[in-house]
Amino acid sequence: TGNTTGTNNIQGVFEHNYSNFVEISFSIISSANNCEGAAQNLTVRILPEVSLTNLATATLCSGESVNFTPEFIPYYDNATFNWSRQLVPGISNAAGAGVGAITEVLENTTTISQTVTYQYGIQTEGGCADQGSFSIIVEPKPVLTNAAANPTAICSGDDVNHTLESNLPGTVFNWSRTLPDGVSSQSNPTNYQAIDSAVINEVLVNNNNTTINVTYQVTLSRGAACGDQVVNITVPVYPSVSISSVDALSICSGEPTDYTIASNVPAQFSWQRLSNPNINGGAISNGNSASINEVLTNTSSVTQNVYYEVISTDTLNGCVAATATVVVSVNPTPAIQSSLNEDICSGETFNYTITTNFDSGVGYSWSRPVVAGINGTARNGNGNTISEQLVNSTSDPIDVPYTVVVNYQGCTATSTVNLTVFPEPQLSSDLLVSVCSGELFNYTPTSDTQNTAFQWTLGSLPAGVTHTGNTTGTNNIQGVFEHNYGFAVDIPITITSSANNCLGTIQSVVLSILPKPVLTNNVTLTLCSNDSINFVPEFNVTDSDLNFNWTRLAVPGISNPPVSGSQNIIDGPLINTTTQSQTVIYNYTITPSSGCDNQGSFVVVVDPRPQLTADSQNTITICSGEDVNKVLESNMNDIQFTWTRVLPENVISNNNPGTYTTPNPIN
Repeated sequence: TGNTTGTNNIQGVFEHNYSNFVEISFSIISSANNCEGAAQNLTVRILPEVSLTNLATATLCSGESVNFTPEFIPYYDNATFNWSRQLVPGISNAAGAGVGAITEVLENTTTISQTVTYQYGIQTEGGCADQGSFSIIVEPKPVLTNAAANPTAICSGDDVNHTLESNLPGTVFNWSRTLPDGVSSQSNPTNYQAIDSAVINEVLVNNNNTTINVTYQVTLSRGAACGDQVVNITVPVYPSVSISSVDALSICSGEPTDYTIASNVPAQFSWQRLSNPNINGGAISNGNSASINEVLTNTSSVTQNVYYEVISTDTLNGCVAATATVVVSVNPTPAIQSSLNEDICSGETFNYTITTNFDSGVGYSWSRPVVAGINGTARNGNGNTISEQLVNSTSDPIDVPYTVVVNYQGCTATSTVNLTVFPEPQLSSDLLVSVCSGELFNYTPTSDTQNTAFQWTLGSLPAGVTHTGNTTGTNNIQGVFEHNYGFAVDIPITITSSANNCLGTIQSVVLSILPKPVLTNNVTLTLCSNDSINFVPEFNVTDSDLNFNWTRLAVPGISNPPVSGSQNIIDGPLINTTTQSQTVIYNYTITPSSGCDNQGSFVVVVDPRPQLTADSQNTITICSGEDVNKVLESNMNDIQFTWTRVLPENVISNNNPGTYTTPNPIN
């Protein structure tokens, strides 16, 4: 467009559609000062138009990349492409700019299409430039809502029951899944695809011990620019709580179950024992722990099954497992029905038959240890009889324990039969005893064995021995034995001891009846005043250690003071100061070495001695040839006097010889 000829300036617009340059020649003639120069050619190169060869409105799905590489005619391979993008409401990207290809992801945050305009400029090395814009329509992409994208975990055995929802109405859902190992579906196969299903609805069972994630591939379809959108969602399936401990066990009646519930995952447990009329009276029991430990007693003669229903709850996830059943078989246990407490007397044979609550099929064994005081070594045996002779060598009852084990159908019961071996009672009191003749004999038989009773019988009495009291009896022996022998007399007494229904051997107690010493010369003595008693006691026994003790009290008319002595002789004068006979009593005690003391007394009669009166004792004087004529008088009546005189030298009597004796008077 413009002139094709002209002067001075050349102006015009040249345009072509070639992809390469086109050259145009101008012929220019210059003139100056009326001088015209030679014609010259001016070549003008008309470069091709600068423009995008791939410019078009594009439609993409939210979240996809623009990925726009500008394209030009080959001539402009080195052209520079600048671009910019303003902020668009509904597009999450911030404003942007760049040089070269446009590569960015556009996010449409709305539910409707959004148009994004890119402004660009093209600059070539030859100075050609262009600018323009193009638009990209960003369609909203169907995505799962937050709730739909995050399924809730389920417990094994629960229904997934998960609803698929999109941000865009009209979205169609298809889903598929492949179950991992150990997870099964109660309604669908391992590989399963659901068409046009907005609900994932199936029961999943996790047989693993850990939580297993089941991945569902969900395809969201809505048409338009956005094709099918595929996302994965995960449903955690908690493991099923299952009892890993045994579900059946066997115990014997009377034993504790001693059972601990164990599971494949940490869990809490509750349980209930169902009623069985032959177990613990048919009672029902409950518990809230992992321990089932209760004593079960089978009252029947056959094995009884006891059912425990166990409910397990996962302590991590709260999953409750289906009720599990633990079966406890309670076998009947034999029980000893024969007495567990027996007794025998020492030296007897212990014959014992073990009986149980079962008539047959029972195994027996027994043993007893060495027991101090019981004869023999330890013993043991098999079978239901025990027979052995036992001797208790002590004075006390001894318990001999027999451990008895009975076995029936694998159940064993152990009991202790306590056998009391009572001792043979024996006398612990003296077997040689004595008593003094005439004294009370009181003998209490004793035994080291408690509660011993005694039966006794008195033997025959020798001649000359008398006895007062019983000749037979129980326990204490009493009586008075008496004899006059000077030696001891032995009497046998037979005693039978019994305790705990056990008789001891007959024992003999020898009773020695000791003589009591007596004076054999115990007679009344008579002597004159001032005569010596000179008494030597004589006894019926011979005992060099015998002591004779005596005492004489004061007696009025006897001038001797009271006196005592321990010599085997009483000597010395007794003086009677009266004119009457006086009786003096001597009390004595005879003490032999046997200890059989005897007491007594004897009497000494002291006659007075007659004495001349004072007048009769006065001196008289006569003349030679006179008669003496002396009358003798005494302090006592009826005294006979006899006198004697011897004449001295040169004195003579006219009628009596020199020595002369005559009764009273002196004349």
